[in-house]
Amino acid sequence: IGNVENGMAIGANWMSAASYLGMAASIALAGFYGLVFVVGWTTGYFILLIFLAAQLRRFGKYTAPDFVGDRFNSDTARAIAAVTTFLIGFVYAIGQAKGMALVGLYIFGNYGGLIPGLDGYQVMVVAMMVVTVGYLTLSGMLGATKNQAVQYVILILAFVVGLFVVGWTNGYSTVLPQLEYGMLISELGSEFSEPFASSSYYLWVATTFSLIVGTCGLPNVLVRFYTVESERTARWSTVWGLFFICILYWSAPAFAAFGTDLYSQNVGATYCDPGMTSAASEVIVVLAAQLSGLPDWFVGIVAAGGIAAAIATVAGLFIAGSSAISH
Repeated sequence: IGNVENGMAIGANWMSAASYLGMAASIALAGFYGLVFVVGWTTGYFILLIFLAAQLRRFGKYTAPDFVGDRFNSDTARAIAAVTTFLIGFVYAIGQAKGMALVGLYIFGNYGGLIPGLDGYQVMVVAMMVVTVGYLTLSGMLGATKNQAVQYVILILAFVVGLFVVGWTNGYSTVLPQLEYGMLISELGSEFSEPFASSSYYLWVATTFSLIVGTCGLPNVLVRFYTVESERTARWSTVWGLFFICILYWSAPAFAAFGTDLYSQNVGATYCDPGMTSAASEVIVVLAAQLSGLPDWFVGIVAAGGIAAAIATVAGLFIAGSSAISH
């Protein structure tokens, strides 16, 4: 696996439904405080690049528990790392399942009752997980890496093209919405733009630190450094991964601003009682495209990017969890 291809796989592996849908949703609901996710996750990747990527590859192990066990010469540490890896993957996969199900409901409709006793949302959770496990079983680690590279192309094109079209259609931007959305911020109210309006400075810093450290411990990210042939390739994979991730992270605040303004124009005031619901904010990226009056097929493409992001992440989580337990 080359560094660019592995970097794309890192990007798809990392940019889950939380990044594709949740980041813009957090910024739309919490304004300035939502930027903590952009700052924390991006900084975490710099820490990975400087301190972890090459060192993990140099050690010559294939799973994080193997690395921990040999580094500390302890079978107990290895067992704890394996269980922790599995638990992290399980908890993280729950969030991805929710994202896939929400977008799947939008694209495919409500199939409640297709599986006896399950509503439409639950049916979609089962269906998306079956698809993920099926393709992962057939492809293995190498195939999953190549699939994740393709999924990155799908999700980033869906997100960025969607942003450009929404910005152009509504007159928010002409060339570079990631910069031009600044003119819209003053119209969204202080709840969106005022620093620490909904939280304290200390909470913002504490959350940032937690996200930085958490990024360095995610097993689905660490496992990507075991798929390349050298330390140099591992380091450059992280550089490319950071570049590919930043494309979406640079665009998410603009999508949040566009979606917030479109919501206030077409649905109701965003920051009031009741204001924007959490259900609406969770799909603000798709909602922005829909409220712009774009064709259904185009809105579907934007939504499909969210499914690609979630499936790529769940695949990485399942690989990390299964390899940790089996080894």
